[in-house]
Amino acid sequence: MNSFLVHLKIKEASFPGIVVLGKKNYSGSFKKISEDIFHVYFKQKVIMHLNEKVELKSRSKFFTPLLPVFTESNKKKLTKIAKSLNEDIDTLLAEDVILLAVNNEKALNVLYLEDFLSMNRRELLDILIRLESEKKIKLMDLINLYSCSYKIFTDNFNNMVEKLSNSYNSRLKTIEFSDIAGQVIFHPDSIYFRYMLEKTRSQHDFRILKDKLVFTELPLSEKEISMVNEVEKVIKKNKLGIFSIYSIRKVSEFDIGFINNSLWHLLSEEKIVPLDEKREYFIFSDELTKIINRLKKFKRNQGDMIDISSFREISVLNRKNIILVLEYLDSQKITTRIGNNRKIELQV
Repeated sequence: MNSFLVHLKIKEASFPGIVVLGKKNYSGSFKKISEDIFHVYFKQKVIMHLNEKVELKSRSKFFTPLLPVFTESNKKKLTKIAKSLNEDIDTLLAEDVILLAVNNEKALNVLYLEDFLSMNRRELLDILIRLESEKKIKLMDLINLYSCSYKIFTDNFNNMVEKLSNSYNSRLKTIEFSDIAGQVIFHPDSIYFRYMLEKTRSQHDFRILKDKLVFTELPLSEKEISMVNEVEKVIKKNKLGIFSIYSIRKVSEFDIGFINNSLWHLLSEEKIVPLDEKREYFIFSDELTKIINRLKKFKRNQGDMIDISSFREISVLNRKNIILVLEYLDSQKITTRIGNNRKIELQV
């Protein structure tokens, strides 16, 4: 690093100076930022440590380094940093330096502070994890310790989510990264951009290509939603307690492809539940809930063992469908098969 904020008591506002580090002399350019805080710039990289006593040979004085400056900063920004430093200048700790450095950069590889803080990677990571738990920073990479302020991350993440949601709701299949970058401060090639993009997967399912993303599926149009509602009405009108693509096809004029898409939509809305691993047979979620509640009542009044006949009474299903539901309940640990009967595992 070749740029630092330092604590130095001297009246001059700016001057060139010779600094002694180890056994070598280095030329630095000093500019006062606020009372007793100077910005010093060296033409070559130097190693200084937090709060060490550094000799300013050309003025027969000593100063103490407070904070590295990683990117070119104007006086307004440096003055803001200096104000923060003044509040803790006598008790400045490694944690304070990390927090200041991260907060005043868009994002920072905290490993750059290893030498300045005389700390190893493990020690830095411990501080970062604690700061993240306190929601002061966001640690995005455990290898290189890339971090940014929690506020910067939250603001940019929310902007990215809003951009994706608007595009999704507008039924745009593909979004160029360059379009998203206009909503956030991080470049599409940066680790921060990719990190935030991955975090949005909890809200939208998409594939990431080289310079764009493609939504796996889009929301239905108003016409499609209307047709899905028609499929739902057909199922209920024909009292299909358990249904499949083919059972719906038998009682309707819908084609197989549309029925399949409609069931996937109902599944994504959690209106139906698949009863088998192949997702061939389904039941409405509210009907399944009724059956589970009746099982609880049965256990409360008649004990935890139930036979096929009793289950038929509480489910109002035929024998074939009863087997499908019971096997599903077994898979969910709601019931356990014992011979031809089931033990009800639900708490009542």
